[in-house]
Amino acid sequence: MKSIISLFLSFLFSFSIATAQKPNQSNGYAAFDDDSTIVNPEDDDELYDRLHQNHTRLLFAPTARPLRMFEGYVSSYDIFFPMVAFGVTDFISMAGGMTLFPAQHQVLYLAPKVTPLHLRYLDVSLGGLWLKPTTGGTFDTSILYAVATLGPPTAALTLGVGRGFIGNEVNDAAIFMIGGELKVARHIKFIVESWNPPPTDWNITWFGFRFFNEKVSGDMSLMYIKSADPPLIPWLGFAYNFDFVGR
Repeated sequence: MKSIISLFLSFLFSFSIATAQKPNQSNGYAAFDDDSTIVNPEDDDELYDRLHQNHTRLLFAPTARPLRMFEGYVSSYDIFFPMVAFGVTDFISMAGGMTLFPAQHQVLYLAPKVTPLHLRYLDVSLGGLWLKPTTGGTFDTSILYAVATLGPPTAALTLGVGRGFIGNEVNDAAIFMIGGELKVARHIKFIVESWNPPPTDWNITWFGFRFFNEKVSGDMSLMYIKSADPPLIPWLGFAYNFDFVGR
């Protein structure tokens, strides 16, 4: 399985670079609408925003793409992990939520993200994930990360690196993540991501499909955990997108 995913990501890397560098006759970049019709390159950014919802996330990890100001979504992953995300500005966003485990103990989480570099087919972001148990425990956990996404929403590669903290203690090992997305049909994407959370030797990989339209998206995927029993766990996601200014 690991070799298949590596082959797919290698193909996606080559494809995303070729797509990002392919100019059209107007010295811009060709974009395609839902009926595979070439549109004016000046209009394709708005077209991508309309057709490729939830482009700020893979199946679990974030991409480097920003939410626009007053744009956001409400999502839930495997029922127990709801989240609300909102664009504070065009380059700063905030996300957060609380687990819904069928137990007394829950976990709060916040995930800010800043995108200092936003080019046509390249984004670079810095962000974090902060976890806090509702029982008032002292084991706050957080991750600081940097992530880059190369390519258009139809075929893109995302690379990330992070560092984990437990309280004030820094984990010595870095967290590495690689992910990719490829539009395979009018409203369907194939998405894969893989990362290694220290201090374990586990490799966690998500792979599956995202079904989307202008407002709603749903993920049907599997999470593969090396050395776990069972190694495959269903991972389902749902998101509703909103925009307070009606773009």
